[in-house]
Amino acid sequence: MNIIVCIKQVPDTEAQIKIAPDGKSIVKEGVKWIMNPYDEF
Repeated sequence: MNIIVCIKQVPDTEAQIKIAPDGKSIVKEGVKWIMNPYDEF
């Protein structure tokens, strides 16, 4: 039996997120990435 579990990394929920100059993404430098809290259950 093979089991696959999909999880997603997201920016820390307590981090200050900044919008990139292009207005379509975030500035990723210095952002702490964590496992999506909903994937912990």
